[in-house]
Amino acid sequence: MDYGRVTIGSANFLMAKEADLDILSPDHEMENRIAYSACHEFVGQSTLSFGPAQAAGKSRSKDDSASRAFSLPPDLKFELAFIEPIDTAVAAGGDLITAKLVTPIRDRSSILVPAGSVVKGHIIQVKRLYALKSFTVDVRLETVDVKGISRPLTARADSEVRRFAVETGSRLSQRVELGTLGSSQDREVAVFKFRDVDPRYVVKSGLRSKWVTFEP
Repeated sequence: MDYGRVTIGSANFLMAKEADLDILSPDHEMENRIAYSACHEFVGQSTLSFGPAQAAGKSRSKDDSASRAFSLPPDLKFELAFIEPIDTAVAAGGDLITAKLVTPIRDRSSILVPAGSVVKGHIIQVKRLYALKSFTVDVRLETVDVKGISRPLTARADSEVRRFAVETGSRLSQRVELGTLGSSQDREVAVFKFRDVDPRYVVKSGLRSKWVTFEP
């Protein structure tokens, strides 16, 4: 296992960079290599208040009421497109994902969230299988901007669409029906698989996917 100095924020840390495992047997040799990259610094912010507890409680109650008032009905379908590219060489769990609604979120009588609204979420985990030349990224949506206000969004991959984004060589060649977007136990997580891709492949912006709202 090799260690090196890694700069995170304004400080340097001694961290693992690569690990190699070579297993020998009478008939086979197996090599496993692990590389660590794109280490992140997660920063939390807190506010210390000396005001009356009752006032703070009222503020929270008001915010909770606003969130409940916006709660989207279940089974509303929509399509979105990622705004930024995903560099598979450095992508990591915790990275922010930003997208825009291609279609509005609407019920039978009205548009609840217009097309073009910004949707944000996070990458939950990434996985690369070098032997199979495949890359997998798990994504969960979390919020949608409505009239300049960030509102909670609970959605899952549309199971009726059942599509993988299939990559061949260096460009997107087709989308084929292969089952659900993924098999994650968390139904809020969509699993995108890219096959036959270079280790430094970049998923271009504009990648589309279809989702449906549901009750948490």
